[in-house]
Amino acid sequence: MTTTVITSNQSWVCPTGVTKIDVALYGGGGGGGVTTVFGANGRAGVNGSTTTKTLISVTPGTSYPIVVGAGGTKSWWNAGLSIVIVGTAGGDSTGFGWTGAGGANGGENAGDPVPVGNAGAGGVPRYADGADGTGGSVTITYNLPSATFTGTPLVGPKPLSVDFTGPADCTTYAWDFGDDDDTDDDIQSPTHSYTTPGKKTVILATTNDYGSNATTRTEYVNVLFKTRKHCAGVCSDELRKV
Repeated sequence: MTTTVITSNQSWVCPTGVTKIDVALYGGGGGGGVTTVFGANGRAGVNGSTTTKTLISVTPGTSYPIVVGAGGTKSWWNAGLSIVIVGTAGGDSTGFGWTGAGGANGGENAGDPVPVGNAGAGGVPRYADGADGTGGSVTITYNLPSATFTGTPLVGPKPLSVDFTGPADCTTYAWDFGDDDDTDDDIQSPTHSYTTPGKKTVILATTNDYGSNATTRTEYVNVLFKTRKHCAGVCSDELRKV
């Protein structure tokens, strides 16, 4: 699982092999309300909303702009003017065509009809200011398939039967055993028989809902000529052909 958290305005470049992602957009929290002259606790700004989308189609190598909403500014109390300033609303976060809306303003006092949230805490001591709201963010998650594999035995005379083990939980498997024989090349863990000598490069390509992956193991399998029989004196023609 790969997770990228974006907390500032920037572009996200889709990595190689990734064709779908999960996206969560969190709006900035509103600024917290103050404690009033009457001693009532100030209201916290409402949390920014969350928008979540799964398996969004993307294109490898493409740059996607992300805008992250700022947290709202806290409320404060102006003793000289005997007024209370209401906290500002948090900003929206946008990306991939969706928006995580920013939190609402922090209220002046406990009597204001503003829901309590956790983004910006209201002041607790008398006459204290509220708190700034938490900034928004965008989280991008994807889980590319594994393409790692093993084989055994890796060295031996022809014909050499090799048991390959591929990763679990992939949607498709595509094996290249390095000898132009495609028998059982689309299953997770095939057994392949090598009938020609030489060093074989093996490739496994896999896919799942989020994209594709591939592993190449160069000269991974070494198929030897069949062991010659030795004899004293002159060998027969049949033995020489082995």
